Amino acid sequence: DGAVVQVAPPKVRHAAIQKRIRKLLESRLSQFGEVDSEFAFRPVREHDCRVADVAFVVKARFETVDLDDNLHGSPELVVEVLSPTNTAQAMDSKERLCLETGAIEFWVIDAEIGEVRVLSNTTPTRFYRKGDTVSLAAFGGAAIPVDAIFTQD
Repeated sequence: DGAVVQVAPPKVRHAAIQKRIRKLLESRLSQFGEVDSEFAFRPVREHDCRVADVAFVVKARFETVDLDDNLHGSPELVVEVLSPTNTAQAMDSKERLCLETGAIEFWVIDAEIGEVRVLSNTTPTRFYRKGDTVSLAAFGGAAIPVDAIFTQD
């Protein structure tokens, strides 16, 4: 919201989950667009820059991004891995902001309980746990097993 907020780098567990999600998404979505971690984007105005733990941007849109700037609007998929510093209010605010500025889905990964919460503007909030698969149909890809997100390679 125009204020600089300094955030500590993620802990090893958080970073490992980010890496697994990125690899899983890349293996299923790379033909449809770009997947990246620590992805900076400008959801609304010039001085508002956010960072997604993991993001997916469709190919046609990514190809129009000025390489000396950030994506304008939110990525089509924003994935956030909860950290101890995330407040419920801040996460709710980011969810709403992303879904109002271009995100098709916003995922919240809760490693403490092994849950993936998927929010979108078109369907009710969905919760996925061990044994479930998270659909990537909205982006053209195959599903991701929840177990693969939380199981080390």
